[in-house]
Amino acid sequence: MPPVYRLVCQGKCPNPGCGTPIVLPRQSPVGMFPGLLSHPTDKPTAATFLCTVCGQLFECSPEAFPPHRIEIRSPDQQLPLLWRLEFECVIENCGKQKPIFFAFDPIVGERAVWRQVVKLLGEVTCGKGHTQKLLPKMASVVPVARQS
Repeated sequence: MPPVYRLVCQGKCPNPGCGTPIVLPRQSPVGMFPGLLSHPTDKPTAATFLCTVCGQLFECSPEAFPPHRIEIRSPDQQLPLLWRLEFECVIENCGKQKPIFFAFDPIVGERAVWRQVVKLLGEVTCGKGHTQKLLPKMASVVPVARQS
């Protein structure tokens, strides 16, 4: 059987000890992350990503995830989903939000994704620099986009 390919957006973890390829779907909801086949009106210059292998958090621009053709095992193979960790700072009168994006296996449920993110991060920092423990009452994981 001839190889099957899909066009995705692919970057890699900047951690020199990791370098894991991070595959994202080409589709992205408008306003979420520019460059992934969407053209939002508010063009953020960078987004925060999490490597789900080593736990490295990194800021990157859309150019960090250029289109890339990858070989897949079968036409039915599911590629990773793009997820967003949403949290709101619980420090009094702050409420600042700072989403963190990551790719994760599409067959895993939200609870398993949440457990892995908490295991990797433990703490998060809001846009104003307040650090706090990652708790379910102040955060959630949400699937954002999938490969078509």
